[in-house]
Amino acid sequence: MEFCSVRIVKNPTKEHKCYLCNLPILGEHKYISGRGDDFFSYRTHNDCFEKATEMCNDCSNRNDCQCDIGACFYEEYLQGRKQ
Repeated sequence: MEFCSVRIVKNPTKEHKCYLCNLPILGEHKYISGRGDDFFSYRTHNDCFEKATEMCNDCSNRNDCQCDIGACFYEEYLQGRKQ
């Protein structure tokens, strides 16, 4: 990855959906942008971002990850929570 930036948005001017859990974001949240093969940007709830960061840090493939964090988060966290 060439670069990645995480910015805190304190007072959003419109409603967004969380990239990780797909629920509406109504207040303070994280705006993540960067460039790997392509430019990317997304927004997440602060809690979802923290849970995804923990999930990635605990993953055995973290140094060679080729996954979309949204797909991993859905499979590992959201699906596991429903069981």
